[in-house]
Amino acid sequence: MKYKHLPKMRLFIICLLLVSFSVDGQQYNIDTEPAAYYIDLNSARNTKVYDLQEGMLSLEYRDLYGRNPEMPFRIYDHKRMLITELILDKSFGLNHYNINLNEAYGHWIMEQTYTGEAVDDLGKGHKLLFRFIPPPETEKPDIDILVNPLNADCDNIADNVIEYYGQIEGGNAPYTVTWYVLNDTRSNFLYQPREETIKAPGNTMLIRVDKAPGYHVVLHVVDACGMEQQQMVQVMCEEDRKNIHTLFFEKLEPPVKKPQGGL
Repeated sequence: MKYKHLPKMRLFIICLLLVSFSVDGQQYNIDTEPAAYYIDLNSARNTKVYDLQEGMLSLEYRDLYGRNPEMPFRIYDHKRMLITELILDKSFGLNHYNINLNEAYGHWIMEQTYTGEAVDDLGKGHKLLFRFIPPPETEKPDIDILVNPLNADCDNIADNVIEYYGQIEGGNAPYTVTWYVLNDTRSNFLYQPREETIKAPGNTMLIRVDKAPGYHVVLHVVDACGMEQQQMVQVMCEEDRKNIHTLFFEKLEPPVKKPQGGL
C-alpha cells in the first residue's frame, strides 16, 4: 500500500500533478496539488479533534532521522477497531500527504471521532484525532434583472435602446457576473459575453442593447462558494400591437449553454 509524499520543491509547481497510492491492493489516482492547510503530525495534540470535509486528510510530517523510507499510518474507530492502514513514503525533512479517505475506506460515520497513528524511526508514536463533518449549508444568491427602456418602439425597430443591470443579494461574495445577449431562438450571441467581479451584494454593471426585438438577455451569477443563479429576460414585439414592447422574465437553471455557432 503506497502513498507518494509531496517533495518540498513541488510546492512551487503550478500545474496539476497526479500520483497513485495503494489501499487493500487497489490503485487510486489522487490530486496532489498543495493543500491550503496541513495538519502537523509531529505536533498534533490528543485533546484536539480536527474537522474534515469531503474526505480529504492533508498531513505534514517532518522526518528527523531519515532511516526508513516508509511509515505506516493506521486509522482506528472510537472502539479501537482498525479501519485501514496506509504506508506513507517519506524522506528526510518535510513531507506532505493529501489522502482521500473516501478511497481508502467507504463506511465513515459523520461526526464520529477517529484516531490516526504513526510511529517514527525511533519508535515514538504520533497520534491525531479527526472527524467528518458535513459541508456548510450554502444558499444560492438571489438575483434580479432591472430594465430601463431608453427607446423601445416596435414601429421603428432600427431605433431601439434598452439598458439592463442586475441586483444581487444573499449567497457569498465576491460574485462572478456574466451577461449574455442571445438572438430570438437562443442559438447565437448578439454580443460577446461580458464578465465582471462584484465584491459585495448590490448592483452589477449596466449593459446597453441596441438590437431590434426579439432577443434574450441572461444574467448569470456565481458566488464565492460556487453557487449559481441566473435570470433571463425575453424582449419581443407583440404581433397585434406594434407600438408596445413586451418583456418576459424567467428564472433559469444554470449554467448557460454556449449556443452553437456563437461568438
